[in-house]
Amino acid sequence: MVRQWVWTPVFVNDYFYLFGFVVFLNLQSIANTIGTKTPIGYLIVQNFIFDCSFAAIGFLVVLALHISQWMAASRVNAFEKRVMSRSDC
Repeated sequence: MVRQWVWTPVFVNDYFYLFGFVVFLNLQSIANTIGTKTPIGYLIVQNFIFDCSFAAIGFLVVLALHISQWMAASRVNAFEKRVMSRSDC
């Protein structure tokens, strides 16, 4: 069972770095206002709000993955300690 949880932190870290890469690529498009009659400041603020909401959702996903990995790892460790203490007798 322990081997199944070994890759979970790696997955969470990879997701975090991929998410950061996508957010920073998306931040470059904040000033895209070509061919519109809407005020530039309004478009920049709208794009920034969209990027911030995307970042918040991604952060919550990473946080949920990290908490679930932490809880699962603690349960697996508790189970392993219980099994090892029984085998010592």
